[in-house]
Amino acid sequence: MQSMLDDPPGLRQYWSADYHDAMPDEALEVFLAAGAARPSPLTQHLMLPWGGVLGEIAADTTPLSQRSAAWVSHPFATWEHAADDAANIAWVRDYRAAVAPFTTGGTYLNFIGDEGQGRITAAFGEHNLSRLREVKGEYDPENVFAGNQNIRPTVPV
Repeated sequence: MQSMLDDPPGLRQYWSADYHDAMPDEALEVFLAAGAARPSPLTQHLMLPWGGVLGEIAADTTPLSQRSAAWVSHPFATWEHAADDAANIAWVRDYRAAVAPFTTGGTYLNFIGDEGQGRITAAFGEHNLSRLREVKGEYDPENVFAGNQNIRPTVPV
């Protein structure tokens, strides 16, 4: 199970994710339609239960925000050839646009690619991100560890 989402070597990938408080019929229709329209048979289109015990932890205890979201959808495009990049990337983006009315605006960072600082803020929330930036400023003010979802340090004046 843990390796289910590992990037298969030699293949191309583009993925994202969104939290959902509920998945009404309209949202499920969007999810199922996107799954049927995926341009590559290698693509995974996942809906994972979230919340539960995760949601029992106080929001300010750890950086992870929106712990009470009930679901996370994870369009994970995987394909073979560079010529198919545009179609597969568009599939992920089109799904996210179509399902947006049913999302919380948050995300789980391990399930997204490089989508910019706005998505990092959405994952942690303003307060938690501010706290993380302060810690980063104390221990990594030069931002040496800037890979993955970079948290830019707040450097004390």
